[in-house]
Amino acid sequence: MNSPVTGSQTSLREANMTLIFNAITKYGAMTQVEIAENTGLSTATVSILVRKMVDDGTLTTSETIRSGRRALQVAIARQVGIGIGIHIGIKILQICITDFSQKILAEHDYPLPLNHKPDVTIPEAIRLIQESIDSIGASRSEIASIVIALACPVDWKHQQIGIPGILRG
Repeated sequence: MNSPVTGSQTSLREANMTLIFNAITKYGAMTQVEIAENTGLSTATVSILVRKMVDDGTLTTSETIRSGRRALQVAIARQVGIGIGIHIGIKILQICITDFSQKILAEHDYPLPLNHKPDVTIPEAIRLIQESIDSIGASRSEIASIVIALACPVDWKHQQIGIPGILRG
């Protein structure tokens, strides 16, 4: 038997809005019916909470067609923030900017010389990030997260690159 959900209406509403936000973050933009199917919430609850989240500026909606019928597609509003992915490889620097609906907003690849050094690579990454942000009409204040991937192991104990060959020094 399921245990009953206890708490205030406000906390239940907030929990359900988090459930909706997480579903859209995980699966991308979807219709309200698809949200209800993925979260287990009723379509009426989803409709009410989506409307509130649109009013709050967390979500956006647009009309779409699903199975030959008109539907309302729900996505995370970009003003919630953007995420930046940085990949520093042996001979390449890659920048990717996404919004929280997992839509790629900008991508840049930049060739690096073999044995590139941090004092050159890091400023180049910052320059590419700024160019990418400018190209989508965003600002630095919208950055919610930055993820850096290195093409080598990292020695956490000594807080340095684990093998020579990338970002020497």
